Amino acid sequence: MLVLTRDAAGHPGVALLSLSGGKLDPLSYDASSSEDRHMVEHLSSWDRAYGDTSVYIDQQTKSGMAGTLAWTDAFLRAGAGAPIDVSNCDGVNCGQPSLSADRKLVAFVKAGQY
Repeated sequence: MLVLTRDAAGHPGVALLSLSGGKLDPLSYDASSSEDRHMVEHLSSWDRAYGDTSVYIDQQTKSGMAGTLAWTDAFLRAGAGAPIDVSNCDGVNCGQPSLSADRKLVAFVKAGQY
């Protein structure tokens, strides 16, 4: 899995995270390279465009006994169609959506219950 990292000075970088071992292997990053900067900007953003289809995060709210609850859900929009809430996280934050190559599946990260 690719992850966005920051060094001690706060400069961005990218590393490969091993899901089986938890090891982070930094990838080479050249801040003067427009391609490398574009990759970091893309990893930092939670909006993804795949031609006329996009996946993105939007904040949702609902009122409860303890007040207003806010969280983020992942949405899919194909062409000019209405956005579809593909995560329905209902009180738990979801983020980092990505669309599969065949455009049939959306993957996203769902935070643990608070």
